[in-house]
Amino acid sequence: MNEEQQRLTGNRPTHRAYMVKDNPNSDKGRWTEIGTAWLHKDGKGFRVKLNTCPTNGESIECRLIDWKKIDAGQAEKTPDDETEGY
Repeated sequence: MNEEQQRLTGNRPTHRAYMVKDNPNSDKGRWTEIGTAWLHKDGKGFRVKLNTCPTNGESIECRLIDWKKIDAGQAEKTPDDETEGY
């Protein structure tokens, strides 16, 4: 993690964790937020805190949190808004 990332996140998570379920009626999966993750200081891994865990084989995806936008009062796009498939 670089100094800018540390300054912007502090103890805040760096990523959101989502369960992604295929949607047979669309080319996009259905993304459900299930937890958060913090990038290790050495940048080689994550500490993950899940509020729930998929048990039926769906994938877990982690997406970077844009704290600059959040702190500026701008809403982040959800992965459903920006991701075609995954």
